[in-house]
Amino acid sequence: MLENITEKFTRIFSRIKNRGKITQEDLESTLKEIKFILLEADVNYKIVNEFVNSLKTDLLGKEVYRSLKPEHMIIKSINDKLVELFSEGEKDLRLKGEPAIIALVGLQGSGKTTTAAKLSFYLKQKNRNPLLVPCDIKRPAAYDQLKKLAEKHNLNFFETTVMDLNKRIKDSLDYASKNNFDTVILDTAGRLHIDGELMDELKSIDKNFYICEKLFVGDSLTGQDAVNSAKIFNDTISLTGIILTKLDGDQKGGAALSIVKITKKPIKFICNGEYIDKIEVFYPERFVSRLLGMGDIVTLVEKTENIIKEEEAKKIEKKLKEGNFDFEDYLVQIKQLKKLGPFQDIVKMLPGIGGKIKFTGMEEENIKKVEAIINSMTMKERKNPQLLINKNRVKRIAKGSGTSVAMVKQLLVQHKNMKRFIQNFKDYL
Repeated sequence: MLENITEKFTRIFSRIKNRGKITQEDLESTLKEIKFILLEADVNYKIVNEFVNSLKTDLLGKEVYRSLKPEHMIIKSINDKLVELFSEGEKDLRLKGEPAIIALVGLQGSGKTTTAAKLSFYLKQKNRNPLLVPCDIKRPAAYDQLKKLAEKHNLNFFETTVMDLNKRIKDSLDYASKNNFDTVILDTAGRLHIDGELMDELKSIDKNFYICEKLFVGDSLTGQDAVNSAKIFNDTISLTGIILTKLDGDQKGGAALSIVKITKKPIKFICNGEYIDKIEVFYPERFVSRLLGMGDIVTLVEKTENIIKEEEAKKIEKKLKEGNFDFEDYLVQIKQLKKLGPFQDIVKMLPGIGGKIKFTGMEEENIKKVEAIINSMTMKERKNPQLLINKNRVKRIAKGSGTSVAMVKQLLVQHKNMKRFIQNFKDYL
């Protein structure tokens, strides 16, 4: 997430820590670097100046020069000011009404339709009963895309041939009330550019229906274009929040900072991947912590709790204590790890580690190879790794997994070392 910014902030913090005592020149140089980082990330120039000046005033007020640990004060001040910048308005969804109506607005290509499906999936996981309503009456492709996403992920979709927009929405609300749908998500029309017709359409919807959430879906990689669009949508229908898409890219990304400041509306969700579950509630403190390379252990724990069931965890813990952790258990752990997301994203959430590790880009490929090796073992071999002393078995597994004998042997050594480590420390588990 915003990898370029994170990497640059990490370098700044490393240099500050190595200096020990901070001079006025050091502070001025650091502030200038921060300014360049934000400008390069396509943050609005005025916002950058306000942020850096505020940061400078804060640090001077704390007499950072006289501090024994000036780097701690600088890092904390940057963190606090960024959190403050992101902390606008009410962040929780206000789901009022029977049914509650959420309208997603934005330009064509911002990921609005995909986001509608992701939001529906998210609400379903939270025990809501959402209904997706296609509201782009001019583009059949938008209707078809939303319908396909709904069918693929077992989401509720409102089918209609009505071409009058307000009647389509009214029909969907009647249908929702009769069929116990408590939330209606309107995937409104998108355009390549903002025009009067689109704005009039949104004004009409806003006037005729009580919409509890009007969420602007913005492509974070479009930078200032997303900011300008958000401002116009906000001026037209008074947004209640923002959903930022494509935050898994490492380009620019300053739109996240600028949109909040310009619209004075909170980011409520961020989407950082193409899969249906790649949507998460936006927490300023956690986002800034990741942005500055300081990890996000809270989100990691939440992800883990949602995927790894307590019974499974206790079963693995028992096997670890008994020294019976075999390749079948190893395979289960790999599958659970993959559910958490890309390996790099997981590591970046670890405090004090994520911002320092340099990835080769081969991590995911190596995990796939390990999984292939274990899948090429018989169940008997997985349960009893001692059988793999046999050279012919090792050759068969290497051939079956499309890897090499050396790689299979390396995995066996890793498993053996792990068992030895667990035996030495099992009293502490």
